[in-house]
Amino acid sequence: MTVKVYIIESDRMMGQKIDEVIEFPDQEEAETFCRDYNNKCCPVMDQTPEWYMCARLEDQTQWEILR
Repeated sequence: MTVKVYIIESDRMMGQKIDEVIEFPDQEEAETFCRDYNNKCCPVMDQTPEWYMCARLEDQTQWEILR
């Protein structure tokens, strides 16, 4: 079973869009990728930035980001 990870581009003015879909062979590998990607590209901030990228598992809600 493959697990899909969505790379999401978020822009305050334009909203969100799926930039890329990456498939992984298992859940653990997909979660590790999401954590690494989000820690690098989507750091925790006091305010939401104007523009950012994040990775989400296929079954995550909009507000869940693995860290």
